[in-house]
Amino acid sequence: VRLMESDPTHRPSLPLALRHRAMVHLRAGRFAEALGDGERLLPIVRANVPEGARSSSLGIAYLTLGEALAGLGRNAEAKTALTEALRHLDEAAGPTHPGTVQARTLLGRL
Repeated sequence: VRLMESDPTHRPSLPLALRHRAMVHLRAGRFAEALGDGERLLPIVRANVPEGARSSSLGIAYLTLGEALAGLGRNAEAKTALTEALRHLDEAAGPTHPGTVQARTLLGRL
């Protein structure tokens, strides 16, 4: 991630690297670290999506935030992020996409 941030030729890969590292943190129960990556991921992705458009990438960024927030017990914030994730993923990727299913499942648990 540091290399991608410091070298402009690697920056296009930064969102994917942040998402993958956040997933590692989530699986390890390191929710604060996952939240940090999610908070860095969201504005990068948002900057590349036209206002009002639905995007699976933006949905995944919100899903990352929602998962981390839920893990930290910040359920109200998690619901907001997961609702956004579901909105984007359902429209952009479809109801059976794994991210859509995951967002819907997590929302149901909160």
